[in-house]
Amino acid sequence: MPPAPKPQKPKAPPPAPLASVAFDLARTARLRQVLDALGYAFREPPPPGTVLFAQGAGASEGANIVVYRTGRLLAQGKRAAEALAELAAFELVPGGVPGAGAGAGAGEPAAAPGEPAAAGPAGAEGPPPPLIGCDESGKGDYFGPLVAVAAYVEPATWGRLRRLGVRDSKTIADGMVRRIAPDVRALCPHEAVVIPPARYNSLHREMRNVNHMLAWAHARAIEDLLGRVRCGRVLIDQFAADPRVVRRALMERGRAVTVMERPRAEEETAVAAASVIAREVFIDWLARAEERHGLPLPKGASAKVEDAARAFVAKHGAGRLGEVAKVHFKTTERVLPPLFGAGGGGGGGAGAGGGEP
Repeated sequence: MPPAPKPQKPKAPPPAPLASVAFDLARTARLRQVLDALGYAFREPPPPGTVLFAQGAGASEGANIVVYRTGRLLAQGKRAAEALAELAAFELVPGGVPGAGAGAGAGEPAAAPGEPAAAGPAGAEGPPPPLIGCDESGKGDYFGPLVAVAAYVEPATWGRLRRLGVRDSKTIADGMVRRIAPDVRALCPHEAVVIPPARYNSLHREMRNVNHMLAWAHARAIEDLLGRVRCGRVLIDQFAADPRVVRRALMERGRAVTVMERPRAEEETAVAAASVIAREVFIDWLARAEERHGLPLPKGASAKVEDAARAFVAKHGAGRLGEVAKVHFKTTERVLPPLFGAGGGGGGGAGAGGGEP
């Protein structure tokens, strides 16, 4: 008889991915607020040597976040890299995620999975007051419309939006934008002003200034939304050096509220919600245009975009470029040099000169 096979030793499970970064302990309260909004639960008191232990739940399941007294933040679990990327989007940790297995650092034990979950810490910062946030999409894209959105967020929906992963849409892949945008639209009363390329090119010839056009679009969205909701505060992601440009464009309703502008305003949930909705509107418009014209229309203003513009002109003619593109971009000069050299312009506004916005 052949010898009985030797019993196989069970394979040890692979170690959970780890990533560790430097962390400013003065920002611990802000970190708690963000993690709480994202659905993490806290262990109280935290383990010895740490100031915070948070375990992901729901959409954040698969990641533990530990902050050590030494000033290191450790992410552990299958979502460790994704969790750090989320925190980087909130500017809580440096951008760029270390590779898996970065370790906890000397004297910092890895957090064990399955730590007991606890409720969020008492006294954690609550949601902000009601706010209308405004953001845009498409300003720096050669193809597609300019979209301005105003979105209203009240305290009751703030946490739900955070748990959805709502943040600046520039930090979210288009597929994720499409997944979360329907929920964002359902939670937030909003108004979108869409300026398709043909209308954009016409307005640009009249205004000669993209920021004035965008100010008009934001003002229109704010006015329309204030006709549906009562809110005394509006925050806009600042896009012009002169913060008064939007205020000057506001009408009766808008002039009765407090309008604030600041750079990186997408850190506020209301502005991030507007950002997500605006991005969805923009990429959906591009997708429909691609199907209608039978050609890809890439985002941005790169060499790939120039190639796509040349392909569009070859198929549909220079006179129709203004149907899908913002023709005052320098991209048009590179795509249609003979037209610009002769000082002429194709139909649909293909001859409007000027630089990128």
